[in-house]
Amino acid sequence: MLFMLRTKTLSSDDQSTLRTFGEDEVIRIFSSLGHPVGREVIVPNGDDAAVVQLDPDQLSVMTTDTLVEDVHFSWTYTSAEEVGRKLVAVNISDIAAMGALPRYILLSFVFPPSTSVGKLKTLAAGIHAQCVQCGTSVIGGNVSHGGGPMVLTATLWGVVNPGHILRRSGARPGDIIYITGWLGNARAALCCILSGKNKVPEFTKLRESLVSPVPRVTVGHALANTGVVSSMCDVSDGLGRDLRYLLASSDLGAEIWRSHLPLSADLLKYCQSAGVDAPTLAAEGGEDYELLFTAPQDAAEMLQAVGECNQTPIHQIGRVMDHGEFYLMATEGQSQPLPGGYTHF
Repeated sequence: MLFMLRTKTLSSDDQSTLRTFGEDEVIRIFSSLGHPVGREVIVPNGDDAAVVQLDPDQLSVMTTDTLVEDVHFSWTYTSAEEVGRKLVAVNISDIAAMGALPRYILLSFVFPPSTSVGKLKTLAAGIHAQCVQCGTSVIGGNVSHGGGPMVLTATLWGVVNPGHILRRSGARPGDIIYITGWLGNARAALCCILSGKNKVPEFTKLRESLVSPVPRVTVGHALANTGVVSSMCDVSDGLGRDLRYLLASSDLGAEIWRSHLPLSADLLKYCQSAGVDAPTLAAEGGEDYELLFTAPQDAAEMLQAVGECNQTPIHQIGRVMDHGEFYLMATEGQSQPLPGGYTHF
């Protein structure tokens, strides 16, 4: 996600640390710089990607994301090829969330001098494989050395028809909330690793969701072309956190139906063995890279057909509400606050 636009006077004398300051406040420092926005900027800071119109028949969609060693990946459970694929995939996911198609990518890397050439070649192979799979290509970049962890950044450019761009704003009270695919698999895989349960049978498939996410490019483009989707984003920081971002600009809330959350068989097996509540884990999530979107209630049949045509499950999981609160609702009518999701600081 690009910087969220906020306005507040900041003092250079503030001695708060990032640990207490929080990720949202860090973003606000850089989004409140006050740079003028040209008329060609269609979507500025605050969405999954920025959108600029340089051609009357096509919009340019741009995003950037970073993977940091021991923050976003670890060599103890991830190969260099998987890291390369994931670097491209997480950027393409932002492009897909706008209904756009990826085209070109720029890379910027900081490598410790002790990094082996073999690891770099394998990393490059993973980047190339994901680019080929998603129809994009590397056109340039930068490499530097550093004494800390490996830092991998990609900046991606995509394109979309002016009439089909999807934004985070646009949801209305009464809209149904949808999600593609499955929730919580990546979070469950990480829990397996941290708890030493990475030898359980279901871990293999859960691990794939964590280290090799699949960006929903074709179904995202198809959803944009329907003309019925009112807002969309991808889920990278957890359902609860990203749903709040999705509805923030409209000052709306949501009720999420526990029984409707899409939970894989492997997730359910893990949660049962670990004594963890599966719907809560799925709602907390993180790194799902599924598409979260809203649409009017009467669009359900059309959206189901889009999912079937693109071999991607699409699930109704809740409803947009006008009360500004976010709840996880049980069948019996009981509710609890929707978990907040992941934050960096």
